[in-house]
Amino acid sequence: MKRHHIQNGFSLISLMVGIIVSMVAIIGLLFSYKSLLANASSVITKASTSSQSSTNAILVARNLQQAGWGVGAAATPPGGVANTDVVLLSSAILAGTTLTGTPVTLSTASASGNALIWDTKINGALSCSALVWSNGGLTLIGPISCINAAAWSSLIWPLSSQTPLNIPNTFNDANFTAQRTTCWPYNAGLSPQSGLLVTLNYNGSPPDSPPVDICLSNIPN
Repeated sequence: MKRHHIQNGFSLISLMVGIIVSMVAIIGLLFSYKSLLANASSVITKASTSSQSSTNAILVARNLQQAGWGVGAAATPPGGVANTDVVLLSSAILAGTTLTGTPVTLSTASASGNALIWDTKINGALSCSALVWSNGGLTLIGPISCINAAAWSSLIWPLSSQTPLNIPNTFNDANFTAQRTTCWPYNAGLSPQSGLLVTLNYNGSPPDSPPVDICLSNIPN
């Protein structure tokens, strides 16, 4: 009488199929993990960039609001004068202690550039400061003693007066636009008055960075 042996366990084919299925599952998990890491990196980058643009907005607004402060007391209306107490430059380059660029006339038409220079009079002394956008970074320079902002080309900007306001190359490009118009100081819902409306625009990426408007109420002329 023949005895039939019952085979227990897994066959070689079953093991191979199991291994293949497991490998496919592991590869799928690896791709999912890689995608998760990429998304996390993108979120972190966007968060960092958003933080940088918000910081820029606060610093730009805080410093630019000083433009024309204390100057033009005898003017009508009292305050600074565009193209004298605030100057816009295009193609501006800050190299060492020298700032170069091409002045752009400020008027009721919108003008653009990558640097703004302004003067302020505190305790009877005039000083000049500037914001320069170059190489993906925004730099605050000054304040230093000056005659007025219109004399910017004769000024020497010490390295000790230069302060980077954000990490270089965070943004592809940015510029300032400015025009003489009526605006609301500090973006408050007050009656508009004559001033210089300055906007910091982010061009290209990141697309989520909104423009920043600053109304310079001390520049009514």
